[in-house]
Amino acid sequence: MTTRWVNVLDFCSAALEDEVQSYDRDELNTLIQAAINDVPEKHSLAVLHTHEWDDEKGEFLADPDLRAFKNDLDLVAPKKRRHIGIKFCPECNNMLYPHENKDEKKLMYRCQVDGCGYMERATSSCIYINRMAHDVDTLMLVNSDMASDPALQHTNGRMESCPECDNDDAVFFQTLANRDVSGMRLYFVCSNRDCGHAWVSKAYGQKDPALAEE
Repeated sequence: MTTRWVNVLDFCSAALEDEVQSYDRDELNTLIQAAINDVPEKHSLAVLHTHEWDDEKGEFLADPDLRAFKNDLDLVAPKKRRHIGIKFCPECNNMLYPHENKDEKKLMYRCQVDGCGYMERATSSCIYINRMAHDVDTLMLVNSDMASDPALQHTNGRMESCPECDNDDAVFFQTLANRDVSGMRLYFVCSNRDCGHAWVSKAYGQKDPALAEE
């Protein structure tokens, strides 16, 4: 379902939420006509005709049961294709954030900029969520020069041998990156200058026991 048809649904939802008996029928007709001109979807047109929509006049022959009309139209609008975009404040152009009006039990959008305070009612119960995950593979950042770093400890044959050249000495360090996902990893860099291979320890790369118990 295209954005213009979604606008029709949102108009109906807003009117029903406010229990408005005398909603702006001309606005509803205009939204429907714009949707038809944009993409005349056959399923949506079928719903219109069921509720006595006149194609020539571009309006309903009789006032439709708004709730029944909205429900019928909603059935031909796959939820996964309905897009709820980011909203911006018309006063200061900053992003609006979802806000719950607990007194009226309504979903609002509010500007969080100090001194602005703009707020508007949400036309849909859906909200836009953008989740960003920052995942850095530390091994990609390791280079062979780290083997000569005097600040790093050497294994001196006490831990693992290099899987590439079988050298029993390497520098090693830990990282707290993504600890909640992978635990504390132990990284090695072979001290053999002709090798310089870097790897993650199999023995020490397991998830922390403390985390496993959580």
